[in-house]
Amino acid sequence: MKKLIYIFVSVFSLSYLTSRAQPSNNIELLFHWKDTSLVASWAHDNTYNEVWGYEQAGREYAIIGTTMGTHIFDITDPVNSSEVSFIEGRVTGTPIIHRDYHTYQNYLYAVCDEGISSLQIIDLSDLPTSTEVVYDSTDLLIRAHNIFIDTTHAKLYQAGGFPTIGVQVFSLQDPTYPTPIDSVWLPGTSHDLFVHDDTAYINMGNAGLFIYDFSQIGSPQQIGLFDGYTDEGYNHSGWLDPEKDLYVMADETHGSRMKLLDVSDLDNIEEFSLMHSDINALSISHNQIIKSGLVYNAHYHDGVYVYDINDAESPTLFGYYDTSNEPHANNYRGAWGVYPYYNSGNFIVSDMQEGLFVFGFINAPNSPLSQKIARPNTIKVFPNPAKDLVQIDTGEPLTSYKLFDLNGSLVQSGITKQFDISHFSKGIYTLKVKTNQSTSVLKIIKQ
Repeated sequence: MKKLIYIFVSVFSLSYLTSRAQPSNNIELLFHWKDTSLVASWAHDNTYNEVWGYEQAGREYAIIGTTMGTHIFDITDPVNSSEVSFIEGRVTGTPIIHRDYHTYQNYLYAVCDEGISSLQIIDLSDLPTSTEVVYDSTDLLIRAHNIFIDTTHAKLYQAGGFPTIGVQVFSLQDPTYPTPIDSVWLPGTSHDLFVHDDTAYINMGNAGLFIYDFSQIGSPQQIGLFDGYTDEGYNHSGWLDPEKDLYVMADETHGSRMKLLDVSDLDNIEEFSLMHSDINALSISHNQIIKSGLVYNAHYHDGVYVYDINDAESPTLFGYYDTSNEPHANNYRGAWGVYPYYNSGNFIVSDMQEGLFVFGFINAPNSPLSQKIARPNTIKVFPNPAKDLVQIDTGEPLTSYKLFDLNGSLVQSGITKQFDISHFSKGIYTLKVKTNQSTSVLKIIKQ
């Protein structure tokens, strides 16, 4: 065992960096979209769910799911981003919790995991002018929790949903008319998967991680299993870096750390290291993607976290931005998904309650400044939640504190380590604390 290291709708609102005082480091907000006319789901109060990205003719697009369907934004010039297309889902409204997306050639494949839904295929080739739904049918599947497209072999994989017997595979030789070609039974319900060159890494919830070879159509073979690992919980999702044989995996269990795995030998999968926001015992990872030595992680209540994994045995925090205004609790709210594969270097995040975010890095990867990211919890406040007096624990002399409301307005400031919030309304506030050595930004809940 290797060494473990802990480490076009009519009503909408746009927010920019100047109007959000959110905890962050090395990540800057370029664009924010939140549509207050859309309903939230009954289950998690989430209006928004998954994100995906697409590029064509030098233009970058963000795709985000909501309870009503699929929204596509042109984010080529992030500050002037705009919604260029909306595709209504087969099922809409408060029952909708989860949509999922992948692209192949100039087509977007969209699924939903609630109600009598369908597989939708959307032609993106005329963006930003228009889109066209070229397929919308329940013939192949009614629901899917997640899909993944192995673009090398033109295959679409379905995990979860209905009907499914584990994992189903469809040929995309005709991208507008998928055909079923394979399937495999599994001991439980598949939740998510990543596929590279016919090898599928299947996240099986409480059963662990299963790896299958689908190269022989009609005869998929199990070639790996990983369970009984550190912080094991509900094996939710993962992402592969095939060039380095690295796989990052998250258990959707409060307090469980992300695992960085060595998958060079599928008969002997090993843990390289562990990663976590360290914000709260109820912090929880959701979806993650690897790009160019960085892990981008949608970290629910904590927002988005980015880790440098070039040293796989000792990952370092590269940046973070807290998208969420939700207090930590034993629930599933906050940052849902992330997508970083844009030539610009920008990336997008969906937050279940707050909508679409477009981000860029302040200090580029591998720059000297990018190695100086401080963890966000070096300074603590207590009690939190609080009714009246709040105490700041810095361990060193305090330079100043500033308290902001949810609109980003400064409501109080001072130079003492104790202050009174009894006269403020109940809600969430952002506290910025400076010392001679560091600056930290934290959330305070006023009861």
